[in-house]
Amino acid sequence: MAAPKQLCTFICVVLGLVLQSQGQTDQSWKSFSSRAGWSIRYPSYWKISSCRACSDPTAAEVFAEFEPPPSANKDSSGVSIDRFAEKPSNKSALEFLSEMKATELKSRKPRGLRERERTVGGFPALEFSYYDGGMGFEEVYVVAGSHSFRILFAALVRDQLEQLDTYKVYRRMLTTFRVKL
Repeated sequence: MAAPKQLCTFICVVLGLVLQSQGQTDQSWKSFSSRAGWSIRYPSYWKISSCRACSDPTAAEVFAEFEPPPSANKDSSGVSIDRFAEKPSNKSALEFLSEMKATELKSRKPRGLRERERTVGGFPALEFSYYDGGMGFEEVYVVAGSHSFRILFAALVRDQLEQLDTYKVYRRMLTTFRVKL
């Protein structure tokens, strides 16, 4: 009987440490909101930018880029988010997502294409990852009402995107993505 009690105590201690460390991470992250209606949390040491001619990365019509500092970015990786196409009212979210994927990949010849349906921030989404021209990509298209958003992770890597530290941060960021309708 003592062994199960000790195991339970061990599990509770480990779980407490994990939750405590996640809380510390969350406190060191910042929140970014776009006037396009989306928001996301990101590490406080990452920088935010947009196109060179765009002075305001929160403007609804521009994309926002999130990048780690050069010292932590050996693979030239980053995350960009932008408002994408409007979803026609006569299409379901999944039909629209499928058409977007076909359109986006039509001119490319990706290697190792993987895709899956999922939800992001409570909205239907399509995620696909692939390799093209010495770069690894993961794109997530989210449909919220009649709006759609593209979240893109890109890195200078030929394979094993999932092994990158910056990819792991991006995946954590993805769990914080929200849309306000």
